[in-house]
Amino acid sequence: AAQLLHVSGGLFAACGNDPISQDKAVSIALKDAGYKESQVSDIHIHIIEENGTPCYNVHFTANGTSLSYNISVSGEILSAGEGGH
Repeated sequence: AAQLLHVSGGLFAACGNDPISQDKAVSIALKDAGYKESQVSDIHIHIIEENGTPCYNVHFTANGTSLSYNISVSGEILSAGEGGH
């Protein structure tokens, strides 16, 4: 598997398009939630897999509520909801 990753050039190479940046993933999540970055706190982003597909997990707190988004590397929201640490 390590050799395959080396040959493919990285985690997101298989998606075919240039992956979005972490900053873009955060902005997609915030826009969907209806907040600006200045209105939220505790922004965390991790690379995870959902159904075998790499995606960004964006987690932040807005108005005392923890929100979590999984966003594909192409910019599609895979899932969204309340979720906290």
